[in-house]
Amino acid sequence: MFRFTHERARLVEIARQRCAEQARLAKLEEQRVEYLDRKLAQAEPRDRLRTFLTTLPADPVSEEASAFHAFIEWARPRLKKMDAQLQLATIAAEAAEMEAFAPTDDANGLQR
Repeated sequence: MFRFTHERARLVEIARQRCAEQARLAKLEEQRVEYLDRKLAQAEPRDRLRTFLTTLPADPVSEEASAFHAFIEWARPRLKKMDAQLQLATIAAEAAEMEAFAPTDDANGLQR
């Protein structure tokens, strides 16, 4: 009976450690993605990534092909998403600048 209880406790501890390790790895992955998103928000790193992606061969043949493929499949949509966000921000900034020069009712002599 003692051996069974001891073995069960050991297995429970192993499962707990495995869950803790999975949680730690998930947190690291989340931090990695946040870091890369911050980097992609900056023009220079984003341009370097775009340049790097265009220089990659279309069909890598090495053993690292799957890792490269996974990275490319991750990076391209992220890059497009960041470009879209920046494009919207640019449009919003341009609209705000245009509104600054728009005539107001007071300037046209209109009063309510």
